[in-house]
Amino acid sequence: MKKYSVLITSALLSMLLASCAQASHPTNKRHKHVAVDRHVVVRPASVRPVATHVINARYVNLPTIHTRVIHRDLTYYYSDGVYYLREPAGYVIANPPLGIRVASLPSSHTRIRISNEYLYRYNGINYRKVNGFFIVV
Repeated sequence: MKKYSVLITSALLSMLLASCAQASHPTNKRHKHVAVDRHVVVRPASVRPVATHVINARYVNLPTIHTRVIHRDLTYYYSDGVYYLREPAGYVIANPPLGIRVASLPSSHTRIRISNEYLYRYNGINYRKVNGFFIVV
């Protein structure tokens, strides 16, 4: 019986030593770490203004923040890139006449180049910047 227990113990010990030798062997790695250089370029999506105002749409009141602009004896009201005309029943959205000028454009305007000249566009209307004002062209 003692002979069998010594034999079993020696067999277990040899198996344990063999498994430790395999585990520490450098070619038997389960996980391999590889460094990869990747350059990810994230660009913001372009923002395009959406025309939410329809020409000839009628309103009872003007927006709270607006500017009165007189051009060729007509009084226009300008608010956030939209032009209004006064009517008996309220206000109507109108196309701006050529040459009308405003002090500022909404922040979502775009700068475009036409025939070696830079113009500004908002809501389908082109503007030229002259002496700090924007003039409809």
